[in-house]
Amino acid sequence: MLPSQLHQCDSIFAGRFLMGDCSRSPFFLGSIITIIMIIGLLSFACSSSNVAAPSSTTVTQTSTGIGLTILPPSQTPKTTSSPSSVSTTVTTTAPPTWETATDPAVNVHVNIPSIVSSGTDFVAGIAIGQVNHLVAYQFRLTYDPAVIQISGSEGGDGVAGGTVGSLTMPIDLWMFSPAGQQGTMDIIGHFRGTQETSGTGDITEIHFHVIGNSGSSSDVKLSRVELFNAQIQLLNTTVASGSVSIGQ
Repeated sequence: MLPSQLHQCDSIFAGRFLMGDCSRSPFFLGSIITIIMIIGLLSFACSSSNVAAPSSTTVTQTSTGIGLTILPPSQTPKTTSSPSSVSTTVTTTAPPTWETATDPAVNVHVNIPSIVSSGTDFVAGIAIGQVNHLVAYQFRLTYDPAVIQISGSEGGDGVAGGTVGSLTMPIDLWMFSPAGQQGTMDIIGHFRGTQETSGTGDITEIHFHVIGNSGSSSDVKLSRVELFNAQIQLLNTTVASGSVSIGQ
């Protein structure tokens, strides 16, 4: 594979995992993830991919995180010259089109105890059913911070990689959204090199501490779930959230 082709594959991963579809509001993470993901993804071997890379990307910083616009090859900025040699640039944008795998939908759900006690700790697993050739993932988790909170500091050990098949899932970065505020967390991870995994298990394990009083409860909502296989194809998913009640 030519270096330019490898760079194109890296751009595909960085663009998709950073933001999801362009039609969404800014997804997550500060601008530092741009550097982290571009450097990390340069190690990914895209030798099995035939996906056409977008021709250009635009990164913008917003008050809620980082925004990314991907321009499909058919809608790249075009420069034309008039007889007076004045150049005009016309830019058009559209949501990117990603190839979707034909595999059966992968079930992704929150595996959480139904009742816990105030002042205790528990683990919520983000579980998936049978998946084939999984190489990367991202998702958002929303909960009531007045009832439960992720243990430890933002980006720390409160969120750990689970096991799918025989491999521990990597975590590139996780952060609260907005930054520093419990209640919504976003996470992204991908295998380096040619690693991939198949099977069932937990993508991540999230450690919570219960601060709510007896009788309170919290939904634990899973959203913006995206799984990718080794061909850089978006896997079909079915998603189920959960809830936890605080007992005696």
